[in-house]
Amino acid sequence: MSVPSQQTTFTPEDLLHMPDGKSFELVGGQLVEKNMGFKSARF
Repeated sequence: MSVPSQQTTFTPEDLLHMPDGKSFELVGGQLVEKNMGFKSARF
């Protein structure tokens, strides 16, 4: 027997209140980690 996983939908306000929110973006209400290159990660 499998247990269905629950997915949480996030809002832009949730992202703004996250301490590491700059590392993520919202795609369809789901958090997706941004891929950063060397130059963009330095700033």
